Amino acid sequence: MAISNCKVKKEFTQACVIHGVSVEKEDVVNFETFFLERCKARIQFLETYYTLPDIENGKAVKETGDRADVIFVIHDDDLDKITLADRHELGIRWLEDAIANDPDIYEARISEYLK
Repeated sequence: MAISNCKVKKEFTQACVIHGVSVEKEDVVNFETFFLERCKARIQFLETYYTLPDIENGKAVKETGDRADVIFVIHDDDLDKITLADRHELGIRWLEDAIANDPDIYEARISEYLK
């Protein structure tokens, strides 16, 4: 069964990822509220994504992959509210950078969040 991406709300365009974090459905509101309270930034949770294994010589590397990464987008008007210090402390990376650095561990559909 193919997984489809969540619909991104209008005016939420900067896609982000935090590696090694899982947000369950019942915690989505708390996750979004955390950013609103801490950074005064509106975000939209998209999904917890489980990475694919690393590929070496065309084969999956044992004991890699299946890392939980939380993917979310930031409202356009709030991009400057999440500071560089926040990004470092919370482990936030721009999704486009994460995909560029490790393209094999993300399904192609994840790149659709960048549009």
